[in-house]
Amino acid sequence: MNNLYARSVFFVKDAERSLRFYSETLGFSLDWKYEEQGRAFVLQVSLLGFELILNQTGPQTEDRAGHGRVFSWLRLRGAGLCG
Repeated sequence: MNNLYARSVFFVKDAERSLRFYSETLGFSLDWKYEEQGRAFVLQVSLLGFELILNQTGPQTEDRAGHGRVFSWLRLRGAGLCG
């Protein structure tokens, strides 16, 4: 059996501010958070089964803010890749 798992990734200027907006305004729940220098840098929020990764841009990736990508993962059972 094959399993496809995909999430959207949004690039943001301020991950902490975005987390507050998605959780307090839109009602998303925080699933996990990666911090750098004590501040959120990459995090995942979810609502009703929809999962969204928010990734803060840095000096070399500032032009990505406001854009997104899709992260997808395909698990192939029985193909020697997974048990």
